[in-house]
Amino acid sequence: MKKAALITALALLLAVMPVPAAAAQPGGRVNVTVAPFAVTLNGMKYDNAYSEYPLLVYKDITYFPMTYFDARWLGLSTFWSAETGLAVDIGEAEPANYHPNTRASKNASYCKATVAASKIAVNGKTVDNASEPYPLLVFRDVTYFPLTWRFCVDEFGWSYSWNAKNGLVINAANAVTCAGYTWFLRNDILYRTDAAGREEAVYDAGGRYRIRIRYYENVPDPLVPYLEFANDESPTMATMYRYPLTAAGLGEPETRINWDPAWT
Repeated sequence: MKKAALITALALLLAVMPVPAAAAQPGGRVNVTVAPFAVTLNGMKYDNAYSEYPLLVYKDITYFPMTYFDARWLGLSTFWSAETGLAVDIGEAEPANYHPNTRASKNASYCKATVAASKIAVNGKTVDNASEPYPLLVFRDVTYFPLTWRFCVDEFGWSYSWNAKNGLVINAANAVTCAGYTWFLRNDILYRTDAAGREEAVYDAGGRYRIRIRYYENVPDPLVPYLEFANDESPTMATMYRYPLTAAGLGEPETRINWDPAWT
């Protein structure tokens, strides 16, 4: 009798114990929410409420839509084919103009997405989506990546921050935001865009110089980025020039004597 009672008690205990949810499998459907906070990408406000491809939240992680233009706006290139699947690479794309993908109706707060089942590679490395703790998703036929440190920083080279006031802010290595503009380089030309997305060419190196955007710690304002020049015709020269990026354009030039060996 005692043995039968014990077995009955164990059966009842197992019946009320929570069963761990099975991991989402490729091709499976999952519940997601449209990110309810503000989003800024390379200085541009992202209208998540009316975007055709809003940032999503799944398992408390924000997911980013790897569209053609959004990827290039953040310094990534994408390629897809039925045979090889999706390939995402850093440093191979020309920075693209900002292209908002807006829709007429507001996005619902709760949606369904699909766990990506096709082939995916990031910087030449295959993603095993079945074993990912935060699997890549597909929403409206676009692949979404989780903004974990591994993808966001290690693979894509982005910097990001979040707070209650500004929401999520993402900046890519190919662009900086200052003086009310987002600045970036394309084909040795310095461009900037304003908050409305209007693009302006600020300086054309014309093939005479290599140029890059850099921050410096030992300057009066370390938060001001500089446009730096190096002469291709004399790669061992000791003098380089840098110009602060200001609302008026390029500021007064400063001379930097020590040569950066990374440019040799």
